[in-house]
Amino acid sequence: MDLSIVIPVSGRSNYLDRCLETILRQESLRGAIAAEVIVVDNAAISELSDATKLACESARRRHSQAKITLKYIRARHSKASHRNASYPLNVGIKLSRGHVVLITAADVLHVSDTLGQHLHSHAQVPKLMLTCSRLAGSKKSFIGGDMRTTT
Repeated sequence: MDLSIVIPVSGRSNYLDRCLETILRQESLRGAIAAEVIVVDNAAISELSDATKLACESARRRHSQAKITLKYIRARHSKASHRNASYPLNVGIKLSRGHVVLITAADVLHVSDTLGQHLHSHAQVPKLMLTCSRLAGSKKSFIGGDMRTTT
């Protein structure tokens, strides 16, 4: 597996549908790249989780021909301390199988080359940790921010 995309969600299915659409339409994922999208739901209210699960199933049906695996995980925990944003994020990272793990939010819309930029940067410098983003409406990408090499 080349790339895992982890999306921690807590009742934001109205944004998730558009986020998944922008991921599943990525130009770089139409080739030989093996990728998975892991949506980890931590909503406290089951109706919100149902809507999130439906958004994932709908995206899976619309993009059934894609080579991307889309997983929905319900990760609600009974302990109040596990209902924060880091819990579903950690669950998703633990379940990921990709050599590169991209963490994104349900309300982020990805331009057509975002994932390709990540993979290209990691191919050039395998131990690189980076932030890559593009402002909406901008033609320029920002790659940098907090760049560190790991040991």
